[in-house]
Amino acid sequence: MQISTRTRQDSRRILNSSTGLRDKPLDFSPGKKWAYSNTGYILLGRIIEVVSHRTYREYLQSRIFDRLGMTQTYTVANESDLHGMAVGYRHVDRKMQRAPTIHDSFGWAAGHIVSTIRDLNKWKQALRSGNVVTQAHYGLMATSVRTRESDAGYGLGLFVDQVEGETRVGHTGGTFGFTSAEKYFPKHRVQLIAFTNSGDDAPEPGEVLTQAIYDDLYPDIAAAAALPSGAVEARTLSTAKEIFASLQSGTYDYSHFSDGIGAKLKSGFAAGWMKSFSGYGSPTRFVFKGSRVSPGRRWSDYLIKFGPGCYLKFGFAVDDDGKVASLSLG
Repeated sequence: MQISTRTRQDSRRILNSSTGLRDKPLDFSPGKKWAYSNTGYILLGRIIEVVSHRTYREYLQSRIFDRLGMTQTYTVANESDLHGMAVGYRHVDRKMQRAPTIHDSFGWAAGHIVSTIRDLNKWKQALRSGNVVTQAHYGLMATSVRTRESDAGYGLGLFVDQVEGETRVGHTGGTFGFTSAEKYFPKHRVQLIAFTNSGDDAPEPGEVLTQAIYDDLYPDIAAAAALPSGAVEARTLSTAKEIFASLQSGTYDYSHFSDGIGAKLKSGFAAGWMKSFSGYGSPTRFVFKGSRVSPGRRWSDYLIKFGPGCYLKFGFAVDDDGKVASLSLG
């Protein structure tokens, strides 16, 4: 697609002024790190409007939905007119409540589409087969970008990671009262999609469902992934359980931690982690996945399992004084 000089000028004006982002500081220097950005997708939606001379919704309808036969795909603005539209719920203070409805403009290009599993599957098949972008461009979408600090785990539009030793490519979505997940496993050529009307975000129900289904389809892979990587020391296992229990409950024995990480926990990290991990419930198993050494640190890595399809990768590092100096969660 060729973009005229006029269009380029319009795009720069939109990015610099209309969004109100011109004077906002960067979270980090370009190329140093990676972070998911809803604002970034909203900017891309506006660029589509400038380049195509159509509204974002009109562009989606004509260039994607109609062309791919996605006849059951709409936006949040259509919800009240859709027969059989699901009602969204979420937990508030441990009680399930009906979730509020967001305005169509809230998610917009960052996520305001209402659809069905059948239509989403049409989109994914078309995307992989080169009917939306070229195969080369899809390769960029499905290849994780490397920043100066680490692997981003994200390509040009898709998450890319390793689960139970298998490559997984896809995306998740979430809004008040709803979650979605679509995960593709290239080795097996298997596409898994889940929609939920539970809007909890930790853990995300849609992602848990896709993983539980994958484990059910390939029990040998799931069983192998759950095997420990060698013998674990009783002391490190006990420490792992104590630390994670602290993260879930928000109560800490700060004598276990170095001054640096202890200060971070007291400054607000403890409350954030408690919110993130309390919804997982009680762990069913801690699986030792090995140890590693970095300067001044000795790491112990675990896979914490909960219910079907629900687990966390967890690691902690002990410094030369025997204090917990670093944590890794994901």
